[in-house]
Amino acid sequence: MSMAPTTCTLVLGFMSDLQRIIEALPHLTQTELKSVKVRIGFLLKVGNQTDVETSTEELLVLDAIVSVLSSMGLEFPQVHLLKKRSNPAFREKVGSLFKYLNHSGLVRIEIRGLLLVGVKLLVDNMKGGSLPISGGTIMRNIGRIPSLINQAFPLYAESGILHMIVRRNVAR
Repeated sequence: MSMAPTTCTLVLGFMSDLQRIIEALPHLTQTELKSVKVRIGFLLKVGNQTDVETSTEELLVLDAIVSVLSSMGLEFPQVHLLKKRSNPAFREKVGSLFKYLNHSGLVRIEIRGLLLVGVKLLVDNMKGGSLPISGGTIMRNIGRIPSLINQAFPLYAESGILHMIVRRNVAR
């Protein structure tokens, strides 16, 4: 029987991860440090949410959006994303997206990787449809990620091999 982690376990795990992050900071390039600073600022702005499970899923989605937009060199107002995260439609889309992702049996790091792939597919699809690329438009269309993944990688979800997408894209 699987037991849910306790708050103490989560905090200790977080502290262990935090210590590893702190130890890695001196070895980062200026670009990597800038990315860390942006993400920490983003997390500090959303850190006072009360619904931990939902906010974790939302944060993973928002982090993927921020990462993809940053990698494309696009500017976006993070405050705008933070305000929109409480939108009921966005929360519902994130919930549906995570039903798809959680059903696939992926671990958290694989889910994050698949979210990055999914957001990139969504951005490419939106560009093809001449839609403007912004945090807001990505958030409004986030529910399309499962169908875009299924379109780009037919039968992967049904076969239980979604993790292969993450491994293949990380290896590039």
